[in-house]
Amino acid sequence: MTTPPQALRLRGALTLRDGALTQRTVAIEGSRISAGPFPAVDLSGYMIMPGMVDLGHDPRDTRSIAELRADAAKAGVTTGWITLAQDLAADQSLTELAARKGPDLRGRLLSDRMDHTAPERLIERVRRFDLDMVLFHDTRPGQNARSDKATTDWRNGSAAPRRLCQLAEAFDALGVVYGSLADPDGETRETSSMLGARLCDSPDSYAAASVAHAVGDPVVMEAASALPGWSGPVSAQPLLRAGRCQALRSGTRLGSLLDAVLTLAGDDLDRLAATWRIVAELPAQIMRLPDRGIIARGLRADLVIIDTATRQLAGTIVAGRPVWLSGPLRQRFAQVIPAPTLIAAAE
Repeated sequence: MTTPPQALRLRGALTLRDGALTQRTVAIEGSRISAGPFPAVDLSGYMIMPGMVDLGHDPRDTRSIAELRADAAKAGVTTGWITLAQDLAADQSLTELAARKGPDLRGRLLSDRMDHTAPERLIERVRRFDLDMVLFHDTRPGQNARSDKATTDWRNGSAAPRRLCQLAEAFDALGVVYGSLADPDGETRETSSMLGARLCDSPDSYAAASVAHAVGDPVVMEAASALPGWSGPVSAQPLLRAGRCQALRSGTRLGSLLDAVLTLAGDDLDRLAATWRIVAELPAQIMRLPDRGIIARGLRADLVIIDTATRQLAGTIVAGRPVWLSGPLRQRFAQVIPAPTLIAAAE
């Protein structure tokens, strides 16, 4: 039997609210941020941040959905999208994701932009699983999309662009956020944007990112590309400095989101407050989720708790329910919340 979320107050912590980290109490009632004289958990020595919204995790192994949920909770991801290919295994994963227990994990589908098959199967899958993100990409590794004959034919009116137009029309009607993955150049990004595929995910050139920025399309980069040692074609740091990257996503490692934000912010709390937007508020806006991404009364109580001294993740709360707590933090919550409620949040 699932225990309902408790009504409680988190006090004594530095809280990211209204764009600044200040000492403010956060009240939780049910699954929402509230106000009221509820039993208080002392969080002195911690920071309370909005839960992270991850626009794309690319699992490298065959971890189960349950394992991915546990990993997301331990990484501070309260809402996230798991990258899936179009196959029967994806259907099984999407069925499991639909339960949305713990962190709100969803599926995002990849669709080959050169696919000539009828679009109805993909549209039916989007409808059946209520998907809200699809990305077009090129599945042919090592080929130059600008000079490849298939791409030239695609741009000159073959079946592929007609299929993409049909998909775009259906996605618009269904409210799906769709875009392109790893655009190699500005021309490819411009073509994607003209189709309505506005989300520019992990562009493979600065030109592609610049075109997206010029037409107001959001650019999303892997968090690892903002960290030292990145060897990919495009680094997030210059894009962030130029205001040409709106959000980071985890890519192959969920923990990279927190690592990237803390690296970018350094020891500056004001910078941390500003940088946190690219892993919470802005990705929530991109996905049209107005009930999360910030801490405000009436919104979902999706929260991340960080140890102020060590800058390590100490706890994750999803819709008012602790889904992961470190040992010391669990002891503090246990003074207010009955032990059975905290069993699932054990370290």
